[in-house]
Amino acid sequence: LDSHSITIDLAHASAALIDDVLEMHGKGEISHPLIVSHTGIRGVHDHRRNISDDHAVAIAATGGLIGITLFAPGLPRADLAALGESISYTVKLLDDAGLDGARHVAIGSDFDGAVRTVIDASGWQRITGEIMKPVYGLNPAQVGWIVGANTRNFFAKNLPA
Repeated sequence: LDSHSITIDLAHASAALIDDVLEMHGKGEISHPLIVSHTGIRGVHDHRRNISDDHAVAIAATGGLIGITLFAPGLPRADLAALGESISYTVKLLDDAGLDGARHVAIGSDFDGAVRTVIDASGWQRITGEIMKPVYGLNPAQVGWIVGANTRNFFAKNLPA
């Protein structure tokens, strides 16, 4: 996989597949950081499509990126406050694991037209406004990383030149 510069996206992967990929990464069979382009976190909302807290930490520990979904059923409620809560929870979870949490979290839109999201692409600026609220505990630089810089930097570092 590394020789082909493949980035593995674990969105829609089962827990067993995530375990297998993390094991391969741990053995050095995969060295590229892992990504979950869009997901929720089970510690916030226990939905079948969301990843476990342990998986979120392990993926971030590879240098990876966790895209918090806008998919309404993956959030505790179908509103932007639930997205903010999910982002804040994930940043704290990763911080508590000794990682710089805000550097491993992004927005995972899932704007494919087939699922219900809490906003559509025209409402993107509302995400920034929501997660800038003091209740989430994020500073402006962290918000900038989460709403775009982390994704840009991840792909700039991991896609072939």
